[in-house]
Amino acid sequence: MSLKVPANPNLQAVYAPGRIITSAKFARIAAQAGQVVRFLDFGVFAIPEKFRGANSECSTGLLCGWPEPGFDVTREFDAAGDARDRNRLNSLLKDGQVCWVELYVNEFDYKTVIQRKPRDQARIDGSVLPEHIPALTAAKTRYIFHNKSRRKTSQSFMHAVLKALAQAENGVVANYARPSR
Repeated sequence: MSLKVPANPNLQAVYAPGRIITSAKFARIAAQAGQVVRFLDFGVFAIPEKFRGANSECSTGLLCGWPEPGFDVTREFDAAGDARDRNRLNSLLKDGQVCWVELYVNEFDYKTVIQRKPRDQARIDGSVLPEHIPALTAAKTRYIFHNKSRRKTSQSFMHAVLKALAQAENGVVANYARPSR
């Protein structure tokens, strides 16, 4: 039996069968969906080697972006990131010129999760359509997207990126089911 997880358009996940992708590949996937992405650590810190995407694994942090081409926003946001100007980055995020969502990336093993918390199985299974349960149980990676700003533009950005990610990585989109305590 599965328990349907209520849809929350601001909290979604992608479960993918492969290993965690690089942030450079993540950026290419987003670009195919018409989105420019940048990666910041929580606390709005720009790490130069990660800011535009790198050949290292994608990691947890703030996923920032905007629709392509966005030349002016790209130029301004990149200049602030390159200068590590935290105040300017904050201003661009708060003013809504740049969309942002929290991105949590981790390895996922369905069997281990269910063994650890059996009572969560119904909620996890209910986070996807019944026909997607085999893909969920085979997943090795989970990408959680949380639009804490609740802005519609950030929600649209998040959905464009997560759908492109699911398609590119043969994953499945889920209504993220928070684990029980």
